[in-house]
Amino acid sequence: MNGDGQTSVPEAALLGAATPKTDIDLIRERLKVAEQMAKELSR
Repeated sequence: MNGDGQTSVPEAALLGAATPKTDIDLIRERLKVAEQMAKELSR
């Protein structure tokens, strides 16, 4: 991620164009949670 919550590589290239949007959304939410957990653990 580049700091604004967006990946620097297009998601279709990163995950494969055949990945369903619902799966991409789920992965994005899990990444947000993991990022927040990492921030809190590094305090």
